[in-house]
Amino acid sequence: MADTLPGSGKALRPVSSVTKRGVDDVAVVTKTDLAVACEFDWQAASKSIDAVRPGMRVLEVSAKTRDGMTEWLQFLESSKLARSAAGECR
Repeated sequence: MADTLPGSGKALRPVSSVTKRGVDDVAVVTKTDLAVACEFDWQAASKSIDAVRPGMRVLEVSAKTRDGMTEWLQFLESSKLARSAAGECR
């Protein structure tokens, strides 16, 4: 049985779904404003991410509180510029 988000009944996607080739090494944890209410286990999440991609950068983001949004947007912009310079963006 798949793990579910406490109180929601929604299945969590496996961390391994972020390991596609050709993508930047970053994991984005969203809706961090709900972490306490949902009893989100940061330690377990970090351990899972590290098991899939050791040393992967983790960004914690909440659109509601805006926490982490500046860092996330800066990452997107720098990633886009790097891909553009490498001729990967159209």
